[in-house]
Parts: sequence; structure tokens; C-alpha cells
Amino acid sequence: MGSVLFYTLGIAFASGIFLRSFFDIGEGSIALLFCISIANIGAWRIKSLRLNSPLFLIGIILFSFSIGMLRLHVADSYISPFTPYENKTVTIEGKIVREPEVRDTNIHLYIEPIREDGEDGEQILVLADRFTYQTDDLSYGDVVEIKGKLSRPEPFDTGSGRVFDYPGFLKSKGVQFVVYRASLDVLTQEQNTFLGELFRGKQKFMETFERAVSEPY
Repeated sequence: MGSVLFYTLGIAFASGIFLRSFFDIGEGSIALLFCISIANIGAWRIKSLRLNSPLFLIGIILFSFSIGMLRLHVADSYISPFTPYENKTVTIEGKIVREPEVRDTNIHLYIEPIREDGEDGEQILVLADRFTYQTDDLSYGDVVEIKGKLSRPEPFDTGSGRVFDYPGFLKSKGVQFVVYRASLDVLTQEQNTFLGELFRGKQKFMETFERAVSEPY
């Protein structure tokens, strides 16, 4: 029951973010869902029902769903410190804080600029040419210097008649700005952290697997 409950809450939270990325759902609607979820949980508590009671399940699902929408709503109201540099060419020194994502023509890097106070800050999505920079040269934890035009992401058509709120989707990850076609230099290699080793092992496995099983299989 515990694992099922965990995955149910995770799916509900992600669904809230997903729905909020497509529709401009206001504070009133989110607050209403939140109140309904609390009412359901309260009724379940008063009646002392089991964990598999519909009152409890609906309550926690609505609670997690509303928290997901609230997360993106709060992100929408956040004003980035990089706003004054929008549409300007910038040079930023930062750390790769997520596993590099390899796409068809580029590599997605989530960079956290290094601050003088040492505190965590807002992340920037950096897109580098896949054929210029190899994944072997870029790892989680590396400190890099990037240069490029700082832009806001734009919504795009999904091909099914709907427009995907890409800015909202990235905001849910703490990202408001993107540097497309960035040039970069690795300043410091990651120093054998646990996550770094896991990501490198995963990358080696994928490369070996792709050599053994060719496309489209």
C-alpha cells in the first residue's frame, strides 16, 4: 500500500503541474481544490476509516494535485534576477547540477551560476551543439563557463492543436531563461561524487547497449 500511495501522490503532483502548464488556473480554483482535499481528509479522520477509504484517497490525491498546480503558480510570480540581462549576450560561470540530456542535435545542460555568497540560485537551461561538445566531456558537477544570448523560452505547438506552455514547464524546474547555441568551456571537472559516478555508469551502459542493439530495435 505504501509504494502505491507514493506513486499515486507523485503522479497527482506531476499532473497538477502538467495541467497548470496548459491552462491559466488562478489562485481561487487552486484554493478550492485544496479546501476540498482537506475536507475529505478531515471527514476520513473523524469517521476513523481505513487508509483505502475513498474519502482518504480522494483527499490526498486532490491535495497533491493542488500542490503541484500551486508550485507552478508560485513559479510564475517569481521575478528572476537575470531579467535585466534578457536578450543580451552574457558570460556565466556555473555548475552542471543535473545529468546532461542528449537530444537529436543538442545537449541540454542545467547550469546553476556560481554566486559569491555560496548560496543556491536559479538555474539556466543551456543548449549546446551535440556535434561540437561530447557527453564524455560534460558531467554532473563540472564547473563550466558559458557564453551566449540569454532568452526566455517560448510556448510551442505540440502538433495536436494545443500549445504547450514551455516557459511554465521550465519554471516548475526553477528555470526562467535559456541560452540557445551556447559556447562553453569546462573549467573544473567533477570530483568523483556519488551522483556523478551513477550518471557516468548509466551513460556507459547506454552507449554499450546502443552498440549492441542498433536502431530501430
